[in-house]
Amino acid sequence: MKKEEIRKKILQLREGQSLSLKRRKDAKILNRLLRFPAFARSKEFFTYLSHRGEVSTDSLLKKLFKKKKIIVPKLKSKGICLYELKDAGRFKKGKFGIREPAVCIPKKAWHEIDVALIPGVAFDVSGHRIGFGGGHFDRFLKKLDCTTIGLAYELQIIDKVPTHQYDVPVDFIITEKRTINCCALRAH
Repeated sequence: MKKEEIRKKILQLREGQSLSLKRRKDAKILNRLLRFPAFARSKEFFTYLSHRGEVSTDSLLKKLFKKKKIIVPKLKSKGICLYELKDAGRFKKGKFGIREPAVCIPKKAWHEIDVALIPGVAFDVSGHRIGFGGGHFDRFLKKLDCTTIGLAYELQIIDKVPTHQYDVPVDFIITEKRTINCCALRAH
């Protein structure tokens, strides 16, 4: 299957979940994340702001706002720009209708990020992902030197994501049922 076909199929499945089921799955995923060693010891983390049925990061922002430095994206013409979140409850619509922080300051030192939470439409167990097709997160991932974690529902895990040389896999994937060590699986 081509990326476009996979994207369409998984988005239908993901967006077709009932709100109550989605909330239960989100809670399980975020509980796994909070117990994940690299995340638990992080001082500064990057997270996407959930959009179109993605695993919700809203409760994470509220829970950790005063405890950790939270870095969020704004999509600009030159790609993803990073900003430190200064108000966990105020957002506005940005490019492509994706939420972005209403109150934030530019982040210059990318190397200070300990963990990055990465969205995706579909993932395989080696950490390759399909996003919305703009390549923004692949370019972003190339710049990072930290632990990268894809947050996904089990229904988003597929056998094999078609890849290109510029695709950058994540290190781990956390679903409502398991934590996948993609690095270990790529080593085999």
